[in-house]
Amino acid sequence: KVVIGGPFASLSPELVRPHCDVLVRGESEEIAAELFADLRAKKPKDEYLGGKPDLSKTPAPRWDLYRNDRALLGAIQTSRGCPFECEFCDVIQYLGRKQRHKPIANVLDEVETLYRLGYRHVFLADDNLTAYRSRAKELLQALAWWRRDKKMNFVSQMSIDVTRDEEMLRMSAAAGITQVFVGIETPNVESLKETGKRQNLKVDLGVEVQKLVDHGISVMGGMIVGFDADTLDVFRAQYEFAQTTAVPM
Repeated sequence: KVVIGGPFASLSPELVRPHCDVLVRGESEEIAAELFADLRAKKPKDEYLGGKPDLSKTPAPRWDLYRNDRALLGAIQTSRGCPFECEFCDVIQYLGRKQRHKPIANVLDEVETLYRLGYRHVFLADDNLTAYRSRAKELLQALAWWRRDKKMNFVSQMSIDVTRDEEMLRMSAAAGITQVFVGIETPNVESLKETGKRQNLKVDLGVEVQKLVDHGISVMGGMIVGFDADTLDVFRAQYEFAQTTAVPM
């Protein structure tokens, strides 16, 4: 039996439908028990459709069953979804714009499990870790407390607007975040306007990146060419912009 699920299958089911016996769309928490039971009984349905579950129902991964000696870093997802409207992003299409959060106690339990298995680097796999400031600060404070007597570093993904909150930057550093992926996209203002990337407008992106670096947080920059507002000059513009910022990757 061939089972296909995940973001691509959820957003473009017609493209994968001919290639699988079982199509799984959406998130798995609410349908996993039925799906696995049907597979064990060798009577799976053609398709299963999951909704947007409460993340308190998300089971902790069975890292004890994994070949942990082959992994460079662990991974924990503390939220799903993003409130922004970036036109090119698939996250808001399949996870929604209303961000849902995993209970912080559950997050700490997962961190502890990874630590006991020898991990010292963990990817907080949220699409926008700091989108909801009050919740993000609560999480960062909890992580900082947990690692007060342990060595653990984190990497994650944030929007550039995090740099407008000095307290958030200090708390991120205290929580052990040493690197973040930031969707810088382009210095072309018209392209940012076209795609609804409003959080990147009316700021000097190079200056904002430097604020993260000044707190000891390295930045991986996401860059895109090919927006409708781009001209052939975009390649040179992107190169020159990249050379002026403290972005190594």
